[in-house]
Amino acid sequence: MNTLAVMVDLLKAQSALNALTSGRIYGAQLPAGGKTIFPCVLIVRTPGGNSDVDVPTESVHFDIRCYGNNQPEANSLYAALQAINGLERTTVGSAHVYRIEEMMGGCDLPEQVSDSERWDCVFCSYILELSAA
Repeated sequence: MNTLAVMVDLLKAQSALNALTSGRIYGAQLPAGGKTIFPCVLIVRTPGGNSDVDVPTESVHFDIRCYGNNQPEANSLYAALQAINGLERTTVGSAHVYRIEEMMGGCDLPEQVSDSERWDCVFCSYILELSAA
C-alpha cells in the first residue's frame, strides 16, 4: 500500500485545503518548476523508514509543510489543515484510516532558498494509522 498516496488523497478530499491550494497538494517534493506554483501548496513527506508489513495496521509518520506567499498565508493553510486532526474511521481509496493525529503542532519555518528568495512555511507532523481494505 502506498501510504504517502493515501495521505495525499486524504488531504485533497478536504474542501478547505483544496480551496486554498487549488489542488496543489503533493507527495515527497514540489513538481518541476518549484516556486512558480505558489501561492499555497502542501508538501507531504515521510521522514524515513518503512512500516512493518507483517502487521495488519500501519502507523505512518508524515511531515507536512504549508507554503504561502507570506507567513499569514502559510498560517491560514495550516489552520485549514487542522480539520484532519482527530479524524477517525474513514476510507481513502483502498485504505481504511483508523485515526490521524497531529504529533507536532505547527511552527513557522521559513526556508531561505537563495540570497534573494525566501519561502514562508509552517511545518507540522502527523501520524496516520491505517490498513489495506
